[in-house]
Amino acid sequence: MLIPFKDLIEIYHIKPQTILHIGAHHGEELQDYMAYSPGSSVIWIEGNPQLIPILENKIKDLKNHFVFNYLVSDKNNDLIKLQIMSNTQSSSIFTLAGHSEYYPDITFKKEVILATKRLDSFWEENMAICEKIEFINIDIQGAELLALKGLGEKIKHIKSIYTEVNIAQLYKDIPLLLDIDSYLNQHGFQRVALKLTPQFWGDAFYIQTGKKTSYLILWIQSYYYKLYSNCYYAYYRSIKVGFPIINTIFKTIFPSFHKMLKNRFNP
Repeated sequence: MLIPFKDLIEIYHIKPQTILHIGAHHGEELQDYMAYSPGSSVIWIEGNPQLIPILENKIKDLKNHFVFNYLVSDKNNDLIKLQIMSNTQSSSIFTLAGHSEYYPDITFKKEVILATKRLDSFWEENMAICEKIEFINIDIQGAELLALKGLGEKIKHIKSIYTEVNIAQLYKDIPLLLDIDSYLNQHGFQRVALKLTPQFWGDAFYIQTGKKTSYLILWIQSYYYKLYSNCYYAYYRSIKVGFPIINTIFKTIFPSFHKMLKNRFNP
């Protein structure tokens, strides 16, 4: 998580009774959940069946932690390809695009065909453990908006959402930040935190306020972040390839701009 879970607890005062974590991978957030929200139940959903034994072993001695193997989307029982990458955290139902430029060492390995699951259907089938879900954490490599749409009317029960976002096509035809902002805005969620990387992806945190922002403002914000992302990528690459002059320009000629970049982006 680029925005530490500790900050969500201490700054935004979330107190989730149940956490729904979609894209669990190896359960990397487990220690943070236990440290900063020890009373929470956690539902871990992972699409890659090969990772399920790792997750089950990790939570085997923990009460109120549950593991499910579902490929979450906006439809039930669609048979689609999950593309497994050399780094399994990058596996996605979408094909690599810009991701290959920024992470050339991560490559496609194989694909598995899996049936999809809507979250509202999952919720209804597991009501006993889902009825108190208040916080959702989503990291499924471009399919986050599909997962959110799959909540249907259940989104009304959610108080806060933490999700990975993209501001460029790291995978082919994925929804971008503006798409997620717009969809959640329709349901009364406001983005209150955003942390981006030089590789045009990041994490965003939304809180249910019941308020709505005009689409024009969301559109302006999304292009503002895209502009600064391009600037930061140039800054980042200048350091990587040994052109410190660009870093110096940012620091001396545009000091406030440089400070904003360092605060907004995660190197």
